Amino acid sequence: MWVFLHDGFVSIVAHCPEHENVMIRARNAQHLGNLFPGCKVTKLDEADYRY
Repeated sequence: MWVFLHDGFVSIVAHCPEHENVMIRARNAQHLGNLFPGCKVTKLDEADYRY
């Protein structure tokens, strides 16, 4: 699911293989910081949504 915000854009998907969890992903790290201040952001260079 894509979520459009005033100050960002994120994607929420089921975590694989942990189907009871979700991943919240973004192409811009600041979008995650705007939504979740102080969160730990992981960078994955090979992913389509890098953060």
